[in-house]
Amino acid sequence: MNLRLWTISLVALLFLVCAFIFGRARRATHVSYNVQGRLLIEEGKYREAAAALENAVKLDPSYADAHHHLGIAYGKLGRLDDAERSLRDAILRGGDVAEVRFNLGTVLEARGEYKAAIEAYEQAEGLKTDYRRARKARARVHCAMGKEALYAGRLDEGERMLRAALDIDQDSVEAHYALAKLRMREGKLGEAIDRFTLITNLAPGIEMKPVLVQAYRNVAEMQERLQRHREAADAYRRSLALAPDDARARHALGAALIRLGEYREGAEEIRKARRADPAIPADEPLARELAEQATELTAEGAFAEAHERLEAAAAVDPATDLSAETAGLLYAEGVAHEERGETGRAIECYRKAEELDPRIDGLDLRLARLLGKHGPPGDAIPRYEALRVRDPNNPEWSRLLGELYLSAGEHEKALAAFEALGDEGRERSRDVLVAWAAAAAGKGNLDAAIPLYRRALALDPADDTLRTELCLALSRRGLHEEAVVGMKEILTRKPAPEIPRILQLAWHEHRGSVRRIEDACIVEGKDGLEGRHTWEFVQRHMQKPEEILLGALTVQAGKEHFAPGKAFPPDHPALMRIRYLGPDSQNSPVTLLLTHDGGAQIRVFLPILRPYQEVYPDINGFTYYGYYGGRLQEPARVLFPGGIPHELGFHYAMGIILRNAGARDEAAGFASLITDAGRAYDLMGHLDTAETCLRWAVEIDPSSYKAQLCLGETLFYRGKLREALEPTRKAAALLPSSPTPINNLGAIYMKMGSKYAPLAEASLLRAIELHDGYHTPCHNLTVLYERIGDTRQARFWRDRQGKVAGLYIKDDGLMVVEPGRR
Repeated sequence: MNLRLWTISLVALLFLVCAFIFGRARRATHVSYNVQGRLLIEEGKYREAAAALENAVKLDPSYADAHHHLGIAYGKLGRLDDAERSLRDAILRGGDVAEVRFNLGTVLEARGEYKAAIEAYEQAEGLKTDYRRARKARARVHCAMGKEALYAGRLDEGERMLRAALDIDQDSVEAHYALAKLRMREGKLGEAIDRFTLITNLAPGIEMKPVLVQAYRNVAEMQERLQRHREAADAYRRSLALAPDDARARHALGAALIRLGEYREGAEEIRKARRADPAIPADEPLARELAEQATELTAEGAFAEAHERLEAAAAVDPATDLSAETAGLLYAEGVAHEERGETGRAIECYRKAEELDPRIDGLDLRLARLLGKHGPPGDAIPRYEALRVRDPNNPEWSRLLGELYLSAGEHEKALAAFEALGDEGRERSRDVLVAWAAAAAGKGNLDAAIPLYRRALALDPADDTLRTELCLALSRRGLHEEAVVGMKEILTRKPAPEIPRILQLAWHEHRGSVRRIEDACIVEGKDGLEGRHTWEFVQRHMQKPEEILLGALTVQAGKEHFAPGKAFPPDHPALMRIRYLGPDSQNSPVTLLLTHDGGAQIRVFLPILRPYQEVYPDINGFTYYGYYGGRLQEPARVLFPGGIPHELGFHYAMGIILRNAGARDEAAGFASLITDAGRAYDLMGHLDTAETCLRWAVEIDPSSYKAQLCLGETLFYRGKLREALEPTRKAAALLPSSPTPINNLGAIYMKMGSKYAPLAEASLLRAIELHDGYHTPCHNLTVLYERIGDTRQARFWRDRQGKVAGLYIKDDGLMVVEPGRR
C-alpha cells in the first residue's frame, strides 16, 4: 500500500475516533466507506469498491462524493446504466463538478450516446478552465461519430464530424487518419498522402506504432499508384523500421526497388519476405516483363544486366519457368568468352546452358569443339560420336574423333577413325601407330611395340627418326644385329657434323687488364662507329698442335706453323693479337684480324666475344681447357654454316645400340663426338642443348672422363650445383691424377655458400697438390680466403697465383706472358 493510501487510512481512522468521542458515529461510517471505496478503485478492485460505496450511499444517500465514485466503479464493471444513474445522482446532490460531468460523458460515450456524451464533455469544459482532457474526449466522440457515418456511407456527414473533431483538437491523429482514408477512398491521392505525412509528424513516438506503420504503408501504396517508386520505397523502409517482421511490406519494398532498377537489392528483399511468409502471392506479369527485358539485354550483349533481370524475375515469381531465357543468356556469355579466348569460362557457360536447354542451335558443336581442344577427351568423345551418327558423311567428325582417341590413349579406336579417312588419314594413322608403339615400349612390351613400329614405317619408309625408334626397340629386345645394320644405313645419310674447336681468348681477371672499346686506339677514320677501332688482346699459344675451324677457314696452330710459311720457334710460346675491325659486309657479327709475332695476318669472322668477368662475375676462375676463358655470347653462322646440327640424335641412338650390343669401344667414339658437340654448344651459350648432348654422352659411355667433366661444368654454369657434383666426382674418380675436376669441385662448393667453405678449401688444396703449376685453384683460394676474412692466406695465394701463371700487366693495359713461362 502506497503512502497516499496510508494517509487516507490515517485520516479515516481519525474521523472514526472523533466520531466515537463526540458521539457522531453515524457520519463517520459513510465517510469511511467512501474512503475505502476510493482506495479499492485505485487498486483496480472495482467489485469490492462498489460494495463499500453502496454502503456509504445507504448510510448517507445525500453523500454526493460517494455517488460519484460509485458511478466510476459501475462504469469500470460495465454496468453503464447504474453508472449513469449514480453520476446523475451525484450531480443532483451537489456534486456538479467538472470530473463528474467528464465521467458521465465517458459512460454515455461507451453506451454510444454520442450527442449526450458531447453535451456532458462541453459542460465539464464549462466547469473547468482549459480542461484539455474533456476537449480531447469531445474531439474523440466527434471522430467516432464521423467514422460511424463513413462506415454507413454518409460521407458528407462523416467528413463534417471529422472536421468538427479537428476544430476541437487539431492534433487528433485518429481524425486525420480517418480523413486520409476518406481521401484515398475518394481517389484524392495527393491529399491523402499529405494527410498521412502529417500523421507521421504528429505522432513520432512509439506509442503510435500501429498507426504509423499503417500510415507509411498507405503512403507507399499511394506513391506507387502515382508511379513515384522512389518515394514509395522510402515509405516502405520507414514502415519496416517500425515493424521489421512485416513480410508484405518487405515484399512491396522489393517490388518498388525492382521498378526503380535496383534489381539485386529488390530481389533480395523479396526473397526475405517469402522466407518469412511463403503465402505471399507471386507477381507473374512482372516476372514475365523482367524475363523479356533479360532476353533483349542478352541480344545487346549486356549480360550483367540480363542476369539481374532474371534473378529479380525468379524472386518475384519462383514458379515462372525461366530456363529458356537463362540458357540463352548462358550460351551468349559462352560465345563471348570463347571469342576472348577464355575457354574455361566458355565451357562452364555452355555446360550450364546445356543443362537448362540442350536444344539451343549450335550449342552441341561449340561445346564439343572446346572440350576437344581444352577439356578432358572423355567428355568430348561422346559428343562427337553423336555428331557423327547425326551426320555420317562429314569426315570432320572422324578426324576429330581420331585426335580425341589418340589423346585419350585409345590407339586402336584412333587408328580406325583415321583409316576411315583413306589417304587423308594416312599421315595421322602413322602417328597413331608411333604413339601406340611408344606406349607399348614404355611399358616394356617390346613384342607389341616392334610390329607397330614396322607398320608405321611401312606408311612412311623415308622417316629416319621412326626407323631409329625401331632400331632402339630392336636393341632393347636383344636383336642387336638388325638394330646395328639399320642404324648404319641411317648414318650413311646422316654423317657426323663437323664440331669446331672454338677459339678461346685468355682474359686476366685483374682490374684494368681488359682495354674497353672507348679506350681503343683509333687506327684509321675519324671517330665513332664510322671509323676502324683497334681492340687488342693477347692469348697464350696453345700447348699442343690443335686445329681451329673458323667457318670455312682452317688454320694449324702449334709448334709447326701458324700460317703457311710462318713457323713458330719451338722453344717459346707465340703471341697472337686479335684486332676488332667492326661489322663486316659478309653478314657476320664482327670481323677479327688475327696476328702473330711473325707479322702474318688472317681475317676471320666470329661472333662477339665479351670479357669473362663481365659476363660471369662470380664464377671464380672455373674455366674450360685450363684457360681463363671468354665465352661466346651469341650463336654464329660461321661456326656452323648449315645451322645447328640436328643429326646428333641419330648418333646418340647408334651409341646406345652399340652399347647394348657390347661394342663399348665403338660406342665410346660416338660418346666423344657428342661430348665435343656439347662443349661447342656450351661455349656458344646454348647451355640447355649442351646439357642434353652431354647427358647423352654420359648415358652412352659412363666411363668417359671428358663427358663427365664437361657435364659437371655445364650444370655448374646453369646453376644446378647439386646436380653438378655427381658427374664432377665421377670425373675425379675416373682420372684421379687430374687436378681439373678437383678444382671444379672446389668452385662448386664455393658457389653453394659459406657452409661448404671447408669442403671447397680441401678440394682446391688437393688440386694444387696434384699440380702445383695449376693457377686456377690459386685464384679460387684467393677469393675463398677473401670471403671468409683470412687476409693473410688470401695475400699468400694471390702472390702464388702470379708466380704460377707468369702473368703481369704492362703499362698499356695488355695481359702478357713472360717468355719461357708456361
